[in-house]
Amino acid sequence: MFDLDKLNWYAIDPVDLLLMREAKPFSPGDGSWAKGQFPPLPITVFQALRSATERQEGNRTQRQHQFIGPFLLYSPPDEAPTLWLPTPNDMVCVSTRTIKDGESKNDQESETLDETPTRWHRTARFHPLNQTSDLAWQLVGFDPSQFGDNGLIPMVPPRLSADTQAIAHEGDGEAIASTNTATLRRFTPQAGEKERYEAVSGRPPAWIQAKYLADYLNGASIAAPGSSSLTADTPFHDDPWDVQVLPHIKMKSDTRQVKDEEGYFTEVSIRMRPYWQLVAGFSADLTAKVVRLGGEGHRAIITRLDSLPQWDKLQKFLSPESGRQTAYVLTPGLAETAPESEVYSLLPHQWAGKLAGCVGDRPLLWGGMSVFRKTGDTKQEVAFQPQRAFIQPGTVYRFKAGQVPSQQERLLPDANNSNWLKTFETLHYGTLLWGQ
Repeated sequence: MFDLDKLNWYAIDPVDLLLMREAKPFSPGDGSWAKGQFPPLPITVFQALRSATERQEGNRTQRQHQFIGPFLLYSPPDEAPTLWLPTPNDMVCVSTRTIKDGESKNDQESETLDETPTRWHRTARFHPLNQTSDLAWQLVGFDPSQFGDNGLIPMVPPRLSADTQAIAHEGDGEAIASTNTATLRRFTPQAGEKERYEAVSGRPPAWIQAKYLADYLNGASIAAPGSSSLTADTPFHDDPWDVQVLPHIKMKSDTRQVKDEEGYFTEVSIRMRPYWQLVAGFSADLTAKVVRLGGEGHRAIITRLDSLPQWDKLQKFLSPESGRQTAYVLTPGLAETAPESEVYSLLPHQWAGKLAGCVGDRPLLWGGMSVFRKTGDTKQEVAFQPQRAFIQPGTVYRFKAGQVPSQQERLLPDANNSNWLKTFETLHYGTLLWGQ
């Protein structure tokens, strides 16, 4: 296993816009939109960094280079930079709600798990459906007996304290019990209030600061920030980029007509917000350089960092240890439904019967047709690559007691003597962080 401490860290700052084509059929003749996916997959950023190295004759694959990333870096002037990673998918926001005299819970404004709440005070996690204590879920179509011993039980929102009991900040209410992450307190209704209680209010924003991810992996609940402005103490942040739509039109020579092929398409590109950058680890020693990143000829500036801020807080979670039953997907993973099936899903066959639950998102598609030009050659070549569905970073797996893998594992298929798997391993696809 390669020691990640040996990697050099590079900030990748877009010169202008970026476009990473999504892996789906695109026909310019249809006047389609050229959409993309962002952040890019590791292979895309790796190729950009590798293009800045000195080419070695006779070594086409260059698999000796190690890589991990990309992540997000917020580096404003005169402030310490901060590292940002995808928010774990099993996190929810919890708020304290009040029922005034003459009102009922039915009068409360509802919020869905697809929303980010405007007011909340702590986070909680999804948990596996409990057949004994979560009987109410059977009323909405869940029959736990249908899942079997090796079946994956649904993950459901947490059971919050009933009625006037709630997990709250220190100083709020009368303490009645303690846990390893917070204090269980009994709320006392204020004047004009009939009842105070806790409720799930939605999902946190898409990105979490690295030091708070370490708290999450230690099993702690994260408190809401005291200010809405972005500071070193801000735990979450929305996507720090904007989408920009650019039409491209190519006309026929000496006419006023659009070309039949590649005549018109609309580029849906990404513009990073000020002081936000991509960051990645790369084993080669590079100097500051402008490289091509993504499609349509867009460029980025790579700059070496002395160190990656807050990375040291996460390194201790790279291997499973006693008491760590949660696996957080740090970089895109790949899971086959059966050995050498090349059919990909969210659940790896190696973990069948070991998982207590999983919370993920739609896969990241990569592959298909690739057009490239060799160095010194003016002719373009076309290569057809297998399309694969990668598991998104931020996906969370919960293992049953005593079923956690005893050794460090990556979320990759078992394929002996496979060149493509060796490439994924050197690029550290499927890296996991293990926590409580």
